[in-house]
Amino acid sequence: MADTTVHFEAEKHGSIWLFRPLTDAAREWAEDNVQRYGTYWYGAIVVEHRYIGAIVEGAAADGLRVRVL
Repeated sequence: MADTTVHFEAEKHGSIWLFRPLTDAAREWAEDNVQRYGTYWYGAIVVEHRYIGAIVEGAAADGLRVRVL
């Protein structure tokens, strides 16, 4: 059976996105790959819209699942 764990949630708020790690693996990946693009705010990383596509693609390429809200 395939793993259906969702590792991140990406939530659009106008011109910014909140990219929220939900698992330990996601938090580790975010520290290595996303932290430089934004600032943590209430457990999520605030990311400019121009970066979110590449971030989601990078997470998926590394086997992490992202739920877009």
